[in-house]
Amino acid sequence: MDGIKNWSGQWSDGQTANAHHVEIELQEDNLVFRRLDQPGTVPQLWPYDDIRSPNPTHSHDSTVLLSCLTDPKQRLFIDEPHFAKHILARVPTITAGSHQWSLLKWPLGIAVCVLLFWGLTYLNIISPANSLAQILPDTTRVTLGKGVVNTIVRDKKVCNTAQGTAAFDKLLSRLYNATPQSMNFDIKVVDFDFVNAFAAPGDQIIVSGELIRQADSADEVAGVIAHEMGHSIERHPESGIIRALGLLTVMQIFTAGESSTFGEIAFYLVQSGYSRAAEQEADDHAGVILNKTSIDTRPLAGFFKRLLNKKSVKKKDDKTNTEGEGSPQPTATAPDRSEGKDIFSWISSHPATIKRMEAFNRSTKVTSPPILNDAEWRALKLICGEKNKSKKPKKPS
Repeated sequence: MDGIKNWSGQWSDGQTANAHHVEIELQEDNLVFRRLDQPGTVPQLWPYDDIRSPNPTHSHDSTVLLSCLTDPKQRLFIDEPHFAKHILARVPTITAGSHQWSLLKWPLGIAVCVLLFWGLTYLNIISPANSLAQILPDTTRVTLGKGVVNTIVRDKKVCNTAQGTAAFDKLLSRLYNATPQSMNFDIKVVDFDFVNAFAAPGDQIIVSGELIRQADSADEVAGVIAHEMGHSIERHPESGIIRALGLLTVMQIFTAGESSTFGEIAFYLVQSGYSRAAEQEADDHAGVILNKTSIDTRPLAGFFKRLLNKKSVKKKDDKTNTEGEGSPQPTATAPDRSEGKDIFSWISSHPATIKRMEAFNRSTKVTSPPILNDAEWRALKLICGEKNKSKKPKKPS
């Protein structure tokens, strides 16, 4: 230590403005100082690990200012030309580099967290929208969902016949036995002339009358509804809206309840599909629901395949009519455009893959007992009435 063992300095207790002369000794593990104006006082020990400096300290500094974590208000001021070099050998954390790192580590840490969060979100490992959807109050979800449903079905008939509704309720009660008790489903059949079914916020599901008309069995209808139940269980409608509009906007919609905004959400819900991961989650729930209620999953795969074939034929027919002369004409296998736009097709908003259909086709379970008897199935098929295929001739101009 250049022949110097003790150092002189001034100590402030942080309670008064007075500074006391002290003698400082650098021991193996502690900095020890004694008050010179009161020789009988007990020496104070500052462990090197607890020593800090309000200012960066360099080895050539002639003055050093120290503090201690045990009592941050205290200050120790040393005006000795070689003290800085000796204290830095024992407390390297008070160097200029350490000070710079202490200032940068929090911004850098935040930046790393932001990049990590972005990466996990980009790779769809985590979903902030899904997390926010899970904590939305039920009253908010139901109000939001009712606004969406009311906008979509504004000018359409909610199908309700005595026998058809009884058959539909019987089908639903079979599915409800395998859904979480916390779910409070509100499922309606609406007289749309396109094949569709979708989940709205608040556990609300819409099934189009045309989907039931085109279904070959109650098992197919049950499979479609079970799939939409899966979307509701995972709160995919809520997370989709939050992802598209943001949580703040959703809460503003809830508090204001503007029908025009609900209309925008309704359009978004109908025309946009879910991610592959979301579709797989809904499929998984559908499989569990159908298996628990002893309903065959193979008819749902058949429904997928039939709609895909019709869509493929329709695209081919549309292309032929576009390239040929004259106006497009409906064919026996491809319905005309009046039967619905592609954005309203269930198969468009719920893209079926061969892998997904194969998963449903692996079932060997036969529906037992049957969901509906023949009479009940006929009644359900007619819940929205007979489809009027005749078209009124245009009046001459």
